[in-house]
Order: sequence, then structure tokens, then C-alpha cells
Amino acid sequence: MNPLALYCRQAGGSVSGSDRSFDKGEQLDLQEKLKAQGIEIFAQDGQGLCKTTSSLVVSSAVEKANPEISRALNLNIPVLHRSDALALLVQNRQTLAVSGTSGKSTTTALLHHLLYCCNLEPGMYAGAASLGLQKRQGWGQFEVGKGPLVIEADESDGTLIKYHPKGAIITNIQRDHKEIPDLIALFRQFIFQCTDFVVFNASDTLLSSLIAQVKDESFQIKAAKSVATEDQGGLKKLPRFASFSHQGLQVKGQFLKLEACAVEGGWEINHENSKGFLPLPGKHNLENAFAALTVLCEFNIPLSQSLIHLKSFEGVYRRFQIVGRSSKFCVLDDFAHNPDKVRAVLRTTTQLLHKHHWGKRLLVHFQPHGYGPLKMLAQDFIHAFREELPAQSQLILSPVYDAGGSADRSYRTQDFAEAMRTAGACDFTISTPKNRTELLDFVKHIKLEGDLLLNIGARDPSLANLAEQFWNLLKS
Repeated sequence: MNPLALYCRQAGGSVSGSDRSFDKGEQLDLQEKLKAQGIEIFAQDGQGLCKTTSSLVVSSAVEKANPEISRALNLNIPVLHRSDALALLVQNRQTLAVSGTSGKSTTTALLHHLLYCCNLEPGMYAGAASLGLQKRQGWGQFEVGKGPLVIEADESDGTLIKYHPKGAIITNIQRDHKEIPDLIALFRQFIFQCTDFVVFNASDTLLSSLIAQVKDESFQIKAAKSVATEDQGGLKKLPRFASFSHQGLQVKGQFLKLEACAVEGGWEINHENSKGFLPLPGKHNLENAFAALTVLCEFNIPLSQSLIHLKSFEGVYRRFQIVGRSSKFCVLDDFAHNPDKVRAVLRTTTQLLHKHHWGKRLLVHFQPHGYGPLKMLAQDFIHAFREELPAQSQLILSPVYDAGGSADRSYRTQDFAEAMRTAGACDFTISTPKNRTELLDFVKHIKLEGDLLLNIGARDPSLANLAEQFWNLLKS
């Protein structure tokens, strides 16, 4: 929500708002930064709304019983979901929407970075801060820009179908907040709403199958590659498809071979006589980069040019971010919060631990980001941790992040830990501290020289500060 407020303010709008965390006295620095930009902050009790307010914009985390919504309805003020407001803002822009269960924020930031380096003056609206953009303009989640506008299109709340972008990236389809059949239906509709091209991950089985089905439908209904949508009765032109895999890019009828070699801290990438370096480790990040490179090809930017600019990408906030590293300890911070993301970050960390000698033992702190997702995905999480954690690791499970509201709190971290223990013997230790004080005290007492601590979880804005606390504790 903060990037949307800042985007509107930078574009010349009058903006005010509220946040439950502000009412609790949290994130005071963010409050002051918003106020410094001319955004007025109110308590989340409806007092900030008046008859002259044009609309109330809410996120998916805001319940219908929220006093702000009640007040808006009483005053006949339109209530818009964040995605509806963003859709209105971007409808007249050359929009590029990045979607998929995992990798959206990194791919969005990387695509924006490459377009910027190629002088296309892009805008951006993202879920996480691009560290390079933050350094350049003070805020890392948005930029108005004059050229193409790169946005995240979120499938978790179904809002990606609010957009009708010029082009899109679909990184993958994985079980997360929704079941697979529901996700397939969402992405299918989203594909039909893209006006020019869709870039997809050919290595993702579910996604490749969906694309094949869409293409097959188009041939069956009309040889000219037009297809009747379920919600429109008419015919709609199918977008052009481009794809990427670990072998290269398939774009505009050409296959562009790419050779990638994992090195410490990232990937060396070669195409014919051109070379590039991606300063992000992990196969998932290589896929994110290939997705962005494919879009640059759609804009007729040669690979020889875009590859050069990969090395200056500074990363994304809490996406495998190095908080601190010395010869004795290392702390990494990551947003991983579903089983597939946990698998990816554990594989990447284990590679650094064993192949590049970043440490001797892995400590993983995981804070589940919601009661519902933990219960829904418990077995998938159990398989991910049991299959990916190295022997002698420590898995430290914090209580579920409670954002308030009317969530079902019947399944908690203790239930998850017990389910993992009863699933059979494992060669790592599971601990469940009751609070942050107990957590930090536990880490202090078990730390050993050579420990690499990975902090993972989402939604909770204090996790980044916790990662800093871990680093200060380990190095002291």
C-alpha cells in the first residue's frame, strides 16, 4: 500500500492513509517518511475520511468490518481494492505485468533495472524495494517514469485479472494461497487479457501445459489464432508467446542459446561472443533473469546490450539479502514463505555453505506468515524442510505472525512442529521459542563459529530488523 500511496503522491495526487501497525506505535521511521512526502497519517478508525474524500483504497488484509470501510460506506465514498486503484492508474500506460507464484518482486525489479539501463525511462510498481532504485531516489518500490510501466500482478488474492497489460511474464505456477485448479483458471484468463505478448517459463510443467492448452483452443476455434473468451462472447486475438528455460530464450521465432555457469555470488552467462554476470545466486534467480532478458528482446534490445547491465543490479530488499558476513559468521535474510520458495532458498544456501564454504553449520529461523497458509501447506512445508535441510542443521520455528483481524488461529507453530517430529526421524534439530526474547537468547546460547543463519518469512515488517539483531548477536 505504501508504494501505491507514494506513486499517487509523486504523480501529483492528494493522499492520506492509515495502518494498523502505525496505531501500535510500530514503523515510526516509515510514518515520518510518508509524512515528509506530504501524506497525512490518521488512526485506523475512520476519522481520516470526510465527504470530500474521492475514494478509500484497501488491501486484501483489510476485513469488511474495518471501521474505515464502515465510515466510507456511510459517507458514500467508493471503496476500491488496491488492485482496482492500480488498474486505473496503469490503464493508459504501456504496462508490463510480472506474475507467477514465485519470483515476481525480483523479476519486476530486474526488468525495471534493465529497461532503465537501456534508456527506456521505465516506471515501476513492486511489492519489494529494488535496492538500486532506493539508492538512486530514496524509495525502491515505485517510480512513475515516462516509458514502459513494470508492475507486479498478484495471483494470491486473484487480482492479476484486473489488468490488461501490453506484455506479461509468468514465472511459474505453484500451490500457495490457492489450489492448482483455481490458479490455472486465473492465469488462463490473465493470458487472454494480455494485448501483445506473454513470456513464460518453459521449464515449469504446469505453466507449459497451460500454454499448450491455450494454443490448442485457439487453433480449434479459429485458424487465425483468435479465441472466444468465456466472459465475453466475442473473439479476442491471442497474444504472442515467448519463453525461457535454462538453455536459452525462444522469442520472435528465434532460439537464443544462453550458457550459464554458477560461481560464487551469482552466475556467469554467455551468449555467442557476449558475456554477463548476474549477482544473484540460485537457479530460481537465473530463471528470473532469463525472463527479464526475454522481455528486452521483445523490445528489440540485443542480448549483447542487456547482458552487460545485469552486473549492476543491486538486488531486492529481503530477497536473499546479505545482512552481514565475516570469516566466522554469516546472516542472510529472505522473504521465502511458501514450500517452493523455502526449497529454492535452502538449496541456494546449502550450495554456498558446502561448495563455496560460507559456513560450517546452517541455522534456519522460519516465522510462518499466516495461520491459514501454515495449515493448508503444512505437509508441503514438512517435505521441503526434511528434504532440503543439511544434516546437523538447526530449524528454529517462531510463532505464526499475527496481523490481527478474524483469522482462524486453531493451527499454530507448535502443531506444525509436532507434525514434523511425528513424520519420522530427521537429522536436524527443531526448536520452538515462544517469543523474540526467547528466540534471541536461544541463538546466543547455541551459536558456534562457522554458523550461517538464514532468516525467512513474510508479511511481518520487523523481520528485517530481526535479521540485524541476529547479525549483531552472532558477531559479538
